[in-house]
Amino acid sequence: MRHSSAYRRLNPLKKEIRLLDVLPETSSTTLQAHLVHAFLIDPTPYETISYCWGDASSRATILLDGSAFDVPASSLAALKCIRKMHETRRVWIDAICINQDDINERGSQVALMSQIYQCSQLNLIILGDEDESARRAFACVTDLLREVRHKTDDFSTFHPMMREFIWGMRSNLDQPIECDLDEYALCSFFARPWFERLWVIQEAALAPVSICFCGPNLTIELVDLVRAAIWLCYKRHSIPRSLSDHDGMNNAADLWSLVDDRDAYKASENPYEVNLATLLLTAQYRLSSDPKDKVFAIVGLLPQTPESAGEHESSLLVTDYNKPLVQILCDATRYSIQELNSLRILQAVSQCSDAEPGSSDYVPSWVARVDHPFDEKRDAESIPFNSFQADNQVGIDRECARVNFSGPQKLSLTGELVSEVEQISDPFTYEVFQNRGALARLLSSVLDIVRNGNQTEMRLWGDNQGIDNGFSPMLATTLIAGNMASRMPGDDEIRTLCEFLNALVACTETYDPDNRLFQYFQSACQNRRFFIGSNSVIGLGPRSITVGDNATVLYGGSVPFMLRTLNPMSDEDSNFRLLGEAYVYGVMDGSWVRLGERLGHTPWIYTIV
Repeated sequence: MRHSSAYRRLNPLKKEIRLLDVLPETSSTTLQAHLVHAFLIDPTPYETISYCWGDASSRATILLDGSAFDVPASSLAALKCIRKMHETRRVWIDAICINQDDINERGSQVALMSQIYQCSQLNLIILGDEDESARRAFACVTDLLREVRHKTDDFSTFHPMMREFIWGMRSNLDQPIECDLDEYALCSFFARPWFERLWVIQEAALAPVSICFCGPNLTIELVDLVRAAIWLCYKRHSIPRSLSDHDGMNNAADLWSLVDDRDAYKASENPYEVNLATLLLTAQYRLSSDPKDKVFAIVGLLPQTPESAGEHESSLLVTDYNKPLVQILCDATRYSIQELNSLRILQAVSQCSDAEPGSSDYVPSWVARVDHPFDEKRDAESIPFNSFQADNQVGIDRECARVNFSGPQKLSLTGELVSEVEQISDPFTYEVFQNRGALARLLSSVLDIVRNGNQTEMRLWGDNQGIDNGFSPMLATTLIAGNMASRMPGDDEIRTLCEFLNALVACTETYDPDNRLFQYFQSACQNRRFFIGSNSVIGLGPRSITVGDNATVLYGGSVPFMLRTLNPMSDEDSNFRLLGEAYVYGVMDGSWVRLGERLGHTPWIYTIV
């Protein structure tokens, strides 16, 4: 049914593409269409379709140029949704306009997709069928936009307000949402598959205008949806956790800067926006059928200027589906480090494999595992990178760091050893947080670790007063790892936090998922271990840490990292495994690096494999 003979070869040098003319509805039950060729250099007017492929095994048939042609059932549903009654509609839809059986064509067309969407007149987003919950969700979005308009002086202050929120400089804790939230309708709506797919980021960001369809008749502009979503995130402390933690809603909010704040995005007003690291970290939480797309689906969003292309080794990002996945991830991670002179991308490292260095399936520990979706039973949430300056903003010395683009799967970085891990707690697993008694016992064991430590040394790091009777300010602050809304919480906030943790130990605090303090605590500790170092420093590290691992400040990292020596008894230089991010009390503001500079310490060179 699906025949490659239906496709005439494309000329990639001329940026040739195929378009689909969808014929008007007829009495026939089979959708009819024609393929036409066009050139992006001088394209004919067309619209793009953004949708979810869904189950690839679910197939349907259309009449393509008069012959039966096999397509994904989701493609047929999308075409029927946008088909006009009385005139032909010219569209670009990937499943049909690209010969999916030709891997070389697929690679060259994927490389053109950013231009395909940019050159379109309109992007048609197919969210699924119309139903009662969708109608209620659309009504709720309208109410939210009315509130936003009122609160931001007809949107005049909205964009700078949201930028400050995204960059971590502003939060809204005191003013709740004023309109009535239809929680069920919004959760159901944002659970539609489109909001979890990876490719839609590029499609929504690059198209000039996007219209969302629930069935042929229920429509809304994408810009209105993302404005409502980012407003909900801005007010997340006053909305139900089922909504504030909703992946689909947060994914919609992630699109705001790309869809609604394009001027700032293109002007690079936000130093963290137009870069591969930000895009990869966003892609990590999206779904794709091919893990290689976690890189290839978002490279089209990077600035396409000669200066940016040459400076950061753009050859690392060439779309080539023949390249092994490990090499694609290595190259993307290296590019991200080089582009920002920062280790921000390393927050995506994950110990999701037990393979040993040198084995055929080993992935270097410094590689951002954006190909693995976040797993709440394995992975810890990232420590807020923009809240800290552990490296004192030293940044990466590219010559000293020896970031090598020639291919070796090693990364050499400079930094300062803070402490060797001397004692660890049991991990704060997902299951522990579901069991009040288990959580109380684990917190009690953490108290014992600190109480049995060297109190004289601990006082050099911070305020450990009150530890004999409960949680001290230093320990309580560590157990939320900087996740409070205030970067520098006041005495009253710390006192309230200590009382909350003491209540958890006493089992007098009832579990409430909407409790703000519990959210901070769980976000910081889940899938991490508490540790105390050889110099009595305390902190949180990945659940994989063990005694003897190293808490380290790596230059270019706003937070510390945990490293493991792989060959400590060897006469040769040691290699290290990167275990992940850490929170180390007393060093998050760069004071450890400043102390080393005053004492004339020579930075360590860590070769990470």
